[in-house]
Amino acid sequence: MNKKHYTKIMPLTLTTILTLTPTPATACTLFPWTPHHKPHHNPQPQQPTLAQKIVNTALQQQGKPYQYGATGPNSFDCSGLTTYAYKQHGITIPRTSYQQATAGTHTDTNHLKPGDIILYSGNGHAALYIGNGKIIHAPQEGQNVQTAPLNIMPISETRRITNK
Repeated sequence: MNKKHYTKIMPLTLTTILTLTPTPATACTLFPWTPHHKPHHNPQPQQPTLAQKIVNTALQQQGKPYQYGATGPNSFDCSGLTTYAYKQHGITIPRTSYQQATAGTHTDTNHLKPGDIILYSGNGHAALYIGNGKIIHAPQEGQNVQTAPLNIMPISETRRITNK
């Protein structure tokens, strides 16, 4: 007697496919052509804050020479750099470091934010806090605009001009 072997054909359902799939799957990965599928996009980067734009402007001045009394765009003194960075974004601050020591509001060094003005040497030197314990400044004659650690000199005052 001849026995025939019959194989039962099962209809494939999503449950069957998911059960047979060795890695976790979703309808999107199994059926990417479906109208419900939305491509996975990285979220749009956040627009920089006003303070970050000011910092970015100052950072773009790196390498430009120090010149006493200069307010840019080709050379800077310390407070000329801070004045220039703010002015490019529509904010007028006092011109000298001594005057900048009274601009805006005082902030504690433990709560610094990018864009805050840091004053050193009895308010005779100004710099801009850029974050992560660093500043950007125009150091002195013979040097160029550069970044440096926050504590390069004793800090005499810290000022916040904008909260935006």
